[in-house]
Amino acid sequence: MHAAYAQDYIPLVNEGSHWLVSMDDDQDLMEYLWEYHINGDTIINNTEYKKVYTRGLLVGDAQPPFASNEPYHVIAAIRENIAAKKVYSVLFEFITYNDCPVGSESLLYDFSLMPNDALDFCLYEGYGDDVLSEIIEMDMFGISTKAFQSNTFHEYYEGIGSQNGLFEAIFHPVKSTDAEPYPELYSYCPTNNCDLLLSQNEAMESNRLSLFPNPATNFLIFTLPANTTKAIIKIYNIYGEQIKELVSNNNKIQWNLENTSSGVYFYQAEINGEDYRGKLIIE
Repeated sequence: MHAAYAQDYIPLVNEGSHWLVSMDDDQDLMEYLWEYHINGDTIINNTEYKKVYTRGLLVGDAQPPFASNEPYHVIAAIRENIAAKKVYSVLFEFITYNDCPVGSESLLYDFSLMPNDALDFCLYEGYGDDVLSEIIEMDMFGISTKAFQSNTFHEYYEGIGSQNGLFEAIFHPVKSTDAEPYPELYSYCPTNNCDLLLSQNEAMESNRLSLFPNPATNFLIFTLPANTTKAIIKIYNIYGEQIKELVSNNNKIQWNLENTSSGVYFYQAEINGEDYRGKLIIE
């Protein structure tokens, strides 16, 4: 290993981290803004991950602090092998500009690479036989980090992600008058103490029903609003037939799926006077 790259590794998977990703319109004005936020632990196939939530944010005058226009929902689970300098993720839904598989673990970032190593992880969108050309020290969002640069001008950053976001594909767009908009990392905040957002300390699962993982294979956990005293969740198949009823006296219900056929299902529940409906997938 080159001595220049033997300095301390900067972890990417940190409790409380926020990523803000923007999308411009044809006039280079911010049109969309969304957030990823790491909050809490989970277990998948006996492996520990961190949960990643997402939500859309109101653009307004494109200046922080930003407010949300929708509630958080879980979009992925993420883990890091610090010794190997690799980041892995399980996506629970398709993400635009992303070729990583949904529902199974994939290598998201590889920070173990050295110059002349081939670039081969699911977020990297290259041109064939791309290799890492150099690793340089730089500051990004007030953080001293290392930039991994390819021979085709792609770039990603230890401890942060890429210039295109967290889960968005790593690519170097060539803009022109007819170019498509592309995602760009607007800002990164490594803790919950972030002045980019309003209500940044809100509990991720305290005020709504959520389910995890989705798609599911072996089990499915419904997390209910924190003040729930009793809940009944009814599960329906695509023909509208009720196939399961889940009852809980606290704010979590686990559904074991060993005798349940794969397919698309729908759930319905009334909790504290509010109606919840949604779709789930069993693989």
